[in-house]
Amino acid sequence: MTSRGCSLPLQRRIADFGSERSGRDTVGALAEHYGVEISLFTVDAVTRRTAARAHAFNMGRPAGEKTAATQVGGVDGSMIPIVGFKAVAEVGDPAAKADKRKRRTCQWNEIRVCTAHDIDRADARYGVSFGSVLEAGLMVRMTSEQCGMDEHTRIHAVGDGATWIAEAYEREFGTQGRFLVDFYHVCEYLAAAAEGCVRDPADAAARRRWAGRQKQWLKQSNSAQVLRNLKRHIESPAVPDEDAPVRRCWRYLDNRRHQLDYRGAIEEGLPIGSGETESAHRHLIQRRLKLPGAWWSPETAADIAQLRVTRANLEWEPFWNETAA
Repeated sequence: MTSRGCSLPLQRRIADFGSERSGRDTVGALAEHYGVEISLFTVDAVTRRTAARAHAFNMGRPAGEKTAATQVGGVDGSMIPIVGFKAVAEVGDPAAKADKRKRRTCQWNEIRVCTAHDIDRADARYGVSFGSVLEAGLMVRMTSEQCGMDEHTRIHAVGDGATWIAEAYEREFGTQGRFLVDFYHVCEYLAAAAEGCVRDPADAAARRRWAGRQKQWLKQSNSAQVLRNLKRHIESPAVPDEDAPVRRCWRYLDNRRHQLDYRGAIEEGLPIGSGETESAHRHLIQRRLKLPGAWWSPETAADIAQLRVTRANLEWEPFWNETAA
């Protein structure tokens, strides 16, 4: 202990609450559960310092021991509210030097979350990145290696049709990896296109039947048949793209023909949906970083996300043991 300091066990409890709650709620939780009165300033400072250490801890984790020949993964992005401050010279208001509110800028930045786990295990390992697409790709590879990937592991990844996701897996894993477009994203395109592909667009049952037939073709990895069915109904070039769901669906599938092998995945017992990764955004990122009224600096948002990753990866105890050493 130091003057006005916190013991390591107290820091651990502050960070535990702070990884899940706002600073003000953490102050109340500490008083309720432990009878300890801690200032909001101290709670924020301890939580941020611990989160920064967790960030470094996660980046330094060694490769895991291989346990399976196939690894399942995915990566997706989510927007986080970020606050920044312009230089006083940019604002042109002398009062802005003393009042930072006059220089504040607010925007939404993307944070990317990836998952990786052996095919015979349900518990995933997580990784997060607030950096560029290239950095996100490195984060995906590092997470897979920490999960036990080696040069012989086959990577099966599922994600939405964002180009950067497929490119990241191709760049990091090459022929060792296979990327599949999330089947349920494809179904959304087909449902929208159905109106333009049935005789009576108002016949909901006919639209469902048409879309159901296309899904069956896709599950048999016969995307060529689906593309032919769509092409017969593509809207005139004069129709704006936002009013042309058949054209949008045809283009979406045509650009991703090599990412639609659903039959192969189903026969091997591999997933065709990316719900696991999308769910990770909700419980890992949004539950803490999208609290009402919360705005973040990029550095703090990245550190808090890593603190939550440490817990989600079941490495809370090793982290504190290393901190105490």
